[in-house]
Amino acid sequence: MNKNNIISLTVMTLLATAVQAVSAEQQPGTGFIEGSQLSVLNRNYYYNSDNHSGGKDGREWGHSILSAFTSGYTSGTVGFGLDAHAYLALKLDSGRGRNRSDMFPMKSNGASRDESTSARAAVKMRISRSELKYGDLRPYNPVFALADTRMFPATATGFMFTSSEIDDLYIDAGHFTSGKDYNQTHGDGDFFAGYAGVKGGNVDYLGGSYGIDDNTSVTLYTSRYEDLWRQHYLNGNYTLPLGEQRALNLDANIYRTTEQGQALAGNIDVTAWSLAAAYSIGAHTLTLGYQKIHGDQPLDC
Repeated sequence: MNKNNIISLTVMTLLATAVQAVSAEQQPGTGFIEGSQLSVLNRNYYYNSDNHSGGKDGREWGHSILSAFTSGYTSGTVGFGLDAHAYLALKLDSGRGRNRSDMFPMKSNGASRDESTSARAAVKMRISRSELKYGDLRPYNPVFALADTRMFPATATGFMFTSSEIDDLYIDAGHFTSGKDYNQTHGDGDFFAGYAGVKGGNVDYLGGSYGIDDNTSVTLYTSRYEDLWRQHYLNGNYTLPLGEQRALNLDANIYRTTEQGQALAGNIDVTAWSLAAAYSIGAHTLTLGYQKIHGDQPLDC
């Protein structure tokens, strides 16, 4: 591994640890220091794709260390903060000819890298119950959710705004211009739709959830994946209390997706919907669901 990368990762981890230690000695609060948190996740991943149909096998093994620092906010009407992360991945077993797992960044000769690192950050601002972030982020909502299925979580660069100013109403909006996939150490200025096999431009979304009462809520989102598709989402959720520690939950979802702009993924005309009923008693839940997809386009849609 590059010596500078090791030093950068070590310094960031030590700095975040020091900030967390200072926080523990102060009174609980939501200040920049008092509200800070550090998490470190060790992830060990083995991938074995045994293609009995005659295709080539893929088999790799790796370990990653994922550290994330989240600050609180400075005091005042407008609060400022910082979120940062540093990732390290180590290849434990692989080889040319079977490195088909997409677990690691690739060398120019087609082999998986022995070590790889990634460090990014985002600045944030809060006013009342509204928050604006810019930088390397991990948005997660019904129309834009980044993958976390290999060594590194995927991230995206852009703006993200959330607000809960109105009671029972949550607003979520974002504009992202670049993506970094789970097997990359840097963004390349666009987003890759894996199943469609093409790249698109910016990603924009707007949506939110509203709690009608304690048992009923609705969620609505709309999004645009530039030059690929436009997608809309609607959800209705209702919980019927049936007594002490018993309840019946009803959940309905519908997606509507069509092509957008240059339609680089081809013509898209997909309607997907689902219904689910869940009966819970104490700590146990039994769910019965049904899903239907009308359309024949890539799974990304």
